[in-house]
Amino acid sequence: MQEDLLQFIWQFGLFHSHRLVTTSGDSLIIIHKGNINKNAGPDFLTAKIKIGTTTLVGNIELHLKTSDWFKHQHQKDPAFNNLILHVVYEHDVKVWPYSFPILVLKEHISEETLKIYQELMHQKQDIACAQLLPSVNELVKYNWQHRLLLERWEMKLQDWRNDLVSNHNDWQQLLTKRLMINFGLNINAMGFELLANAIPSKLLIKAQHNLLEMEALLFGQAGFLEDNFADDYYLQLQLHYKFIKHKFQLQPMPKNVWKFMRMRPVNFPTIRIAQLAALLCNTSHLCAQLTEIKSLNDIRSLFEIKASTYWDNHVRFGLETKNKSTKNLGQAAIDIIYINTLLPFLFLHASYEDHYEKKMLVIEWLQSIKAEQNSILEKWTSCSWKVANAFDSQSLLQLYNSYCLPKKCLECAIGLSIFSLRP
Repeated sequence: MQEDLLQFIWQFGLFHSHRLVTTSGDSLIIIHKGNINKNAGPDFLTAKIKIGTTTLVGNIELHLKTSDWFKHQHQKDPAFNNLILHVVYEHDVKVWPYSFPILVLKEHISEETLKIYQELMHQKQDIACAQLLPSVNELVKYNWQHRLLLERWEMKLQDWRNDLVSNHNDWQQLLTKRLMINFGLNINAMGFELLANAIPSKLLIKAQHNLLEMEALLFGQAGFLEDNFADDYYLQLQLHYKFIKHKFQLQPMPKNVWKFMRMRPVNFPTIRIAQLAALLCNTSHLCAQLTEIKSLNDIRSLFEIKASTYWDNHVRFGLETKNKSTKNLGQAAIDIIYINTLLPFLFLHASYEDHYEKKMLVIEWLQSIKAEQNSILEKWTSCSWKVANAFDSQSLLQLYNSYCLPKKCLECAIGLSIFSLRP
């Protein structure tokens, strides 16, 4: 038995609560188990119980053993003065010098509950409850996914809020920066974040009206214009960047930040930067447009962009390819932009407006987008959990990373459901 498990069992009533008797022999009825306290002091606050014929309201403390009360020095802490009950798993003190009673919970907890906990904690596979998932109600799953998505976005959006504060609530600047940061997929995510932070926002805004200037700014700051290639496009970019770099005292990133190995050429950072340049020029008024849209289709055309023609037969500077192909931003890449940037942005904007309906609409839009595909989501599919759309994939990524991997089964609604179904 662990103390967090004992708290979990008490909080959710996972014990036989009829015929409860204190160590003094008095009957005990639990009217309200109290509210769990995550701060210092008693474990549960403002509980309500009935001892014999007397009704008491106050706090409850839980321990594995009665003697833990003294071990933790609670007798010296005034925060425990208003205690009405001491709940323990085992009673190991002969003389109890306090007026508040003791309830021993061990005999009221089923062996099945403890068995389930041990199985989950010692399960070797990442998703500990994989074999038990079919027993969980679908409504429980959906409601938990909804909360997980909000939790995921709240974690993500804290940095966004900080950006807003530091930039005087400039929403367009926030959107532009986040588009850049989230454009690198996983492998070059750090590179694009460094690039976003290496370019003053005023230069980005100024360059949005000239594609060549935008390309020069991005490629130059990314460290790709420090070589010597004898083609017109590269020389034009170098010329533009040399002027910008001198005028604004810019310092380019080291080129070795960027990764090309083990990826398809269409995902090379050079191609992605060229597409980003086109996207930023095509969405200079995106912020204003986003706040007025009624459907994702209203802005879909803004993302149907392609890299400039140089990249039709290049994937890196100075290296011409045999086959010519237009480097369009594919639907899968557009969906990633929606999932990681646009929809969280809209959700944050609606939160600032305190507009509940808009926030729920954003979640509906997320459900209209295809689910991502990766090894984590394959694990959920193998557990017969349907990953039908981006709402599913985003919430299940949060569940896996924040609850399954650290084995936080006692903080998970799925875990609670599994425990509750057991006698």
